[in-house]
Amino acid sequence: MSTLHHEFAHINIFTPKPGMMETFIQTQLSGLSTLGDIPGSRGSRLYRAADDKAAILIGFFESEEAHARFSESPAFLLHREKLRPLLEGVSPGYYTLVRAVDYG
Repeated sequence: MSTLHHEFAHINIFTPKPGMMETFIQTQLSGLSTLGDIPGSRGSRLYRAADDKAAILIGFFESEEAHARFSESPAFLLHREKLRPLLEGVSPGYYTLVRAVDYG
């Protein structure tokens, strides 16, 4: 398993509509597989809450500007439109790495 060290992240906390978590996850997985070759994107991690009430997507980018380019790409805009009807809400934000510790 490779270890990622990224210093800039854009994190979205998604709240899918009741009963839509599976559809949301499948839509995210199919869409994310098409977005990896946008310049400045360094990868992502998708987490699902144990209670199925939320999901977190951590996207890694070279910079805030790289994320802005990513967010304006036609592929991302199309993907976002597919997600909208599945969601009650989303809380996005920019984060920078403060500390990383890898065990094992």
